[in-house]
Amino acid sequence: MVATISRVVKEARRHRVKSIYIYLLSLLVFALFGPVSAYIILAVYSSIKLPEEKINFSVNPWILFLSVIPHLVISGGELLIELSDVTFYVFGILTAILEEIYFRSIMAREHGSPISILAYTIFHIPLHRPNHILESALLLPIYMLLGIILQEIYWNEGLLSCIVFHSIYNIVALSYKVFFNLYNLLLLYSGLLVTLLMYLWVVKCFSSPINLLKSLLLRFWE
Repeated sequence: MVATISRVVKEARRHRVKSIYIYLLSLLVFALFGPVSAYIILAVYSSIKLPEEKINFSVNPWILFLSVIPHLVISGGELLIELSDVTFYVFGILTAILEEIYFRSIMAREHGSPISILAYTIFHIPLHRPNHILESALLLPIYMLLGIILQEIYWNEGLLSCIVFHSIYNIVALSYKVFFNLYNLLLLYSGLLVTLLMYLWVVKCFSSPINLLKSLLLRFWE
């Protein structure tokens, strides 16, 4: 087993192991042993491939605002404010970092955005809990929309902005529980759709909130 892992690491360093193969392996491990084991595989592979990415250390200020919009929309539904244990918040941040490095920085560059978004969506199906797979199918559009948003942010803003958006999104999501019904699902869908549209229009037109404010003031005084 150790020899096999060592061989995979060596091949990955030589760029012979494509991210899609690692992904398929992680899905198998996910189904057999649960999500933590799958994340460990992605972490090992990502740590080898990460040096290829040139990180932009500036974060668009819009990202901080956009990351909470879906949660502001769902606040109009049926939910229960309930803070999670600190370990859940830490796990939420670590998974956000790992998912952005692997799905956006590695897989999207190798196989393109559509494959990366689809793989990201499927990865959130609880394969280790077959009884919940059908129920979780209703959540797939949420992960697909989130994947599209994150992919757009990645190509336009860079990896760090993706990580910041995803981390804040996860932290807020872990601070409340949503009752599973059609109304709340529609709110979740619409919240992410509004976020995507706002990013595509507002952020691309105005690089910062200050620029938007200036534009509004100029129009007001015209």
